[in-house]
Amino acid sequence: MSATLYLRAGSPAPSIAAQDYATRKTNSLDERLSSSGASIFIYWIKSECPTCRLALPFIARIARVAPQRVFVVMQDDRTAIASVVQAYGLLPDVIASEEAPYTSADAYGITNVPTWFEVARDDGGKPVVKDSGMAFVQKDLEGHFAAVGGGASLFSEEERARLPVLQPG
Repeated sequence: MSATLYLRAGSPAPSIAAQDYATRKTNSLDERLSSSGASIFIYWIKSECPTCRLALPFIARIARVAPQRVFVVMQDDRTAIASVVQAYGLLPDVIASEEAPYTSADAYGITNVPTWFEVARDDGGKPVVKDSGMAFVQKDLEGHFAAVGGGASLFSEEERARLPVLQPG
């Protein structure tokens, strides 16, 4: 990892150099922002991470509501990603793969996963960080679900009672 500091709200959002899982072309943050018409949520995940596996079903629910507003950067190879797609029902077109040296994660100052950033365009049209967070946090994921138009609640009452409110990565 580089010495880049973790980006804060208002920081310019670096481009992402991850390969689209479905098309194998390099993803463009500008293209994703243009197609979303709003802010997007970018999640960095690794399949071997227990906290990431805890968050994945809920990220998949958010993505099913608004796939154009969700971008999952998997720090895995294509074989591992294929198993995640199947196991968690993630839509292949919201996933990108980034194997070591994790260029985009370094640019965002990420030191652990899961980590997420909300990115939008500023008044001048440039991508900027609106918000960010780490770990599995029910409140954060619930906020993402609401922001993309997901309705009342991301978590069922049973899930809310059973799952941790916060689980570090």
